[in-house]
Amino acid sequence: MISRYTSPLFKSILPDRIGYKTKQRRLLKLTQSDLAKRTHFSVYMISKIERGKHDIKITKLERISFGLETSIKVLVVET
Repeated sequence: MISRYTSPLFKSILPDRIGYKTKQRRLLKLTQSDLAKRTHFSVYMISKIERGKHDIKITKLERISFGLETSIKVLVVET
């Protein structure tokens, strides 16, 4: 039996949404390298987050929002 948590049918869209919003906010004033320095993540990690390939934890999301000088709400809530 396939667990609902491992099934591709139940994949969360949240990492994709956060990645899209992060990239849009970052492109306004920063490079990936600048954001990596502000958040103490690697450029590779920033790239993975922006592509929605990293299931981000709330503590990392907080660092991203701080680096972008925005709130977590802006990155999570679709507007």
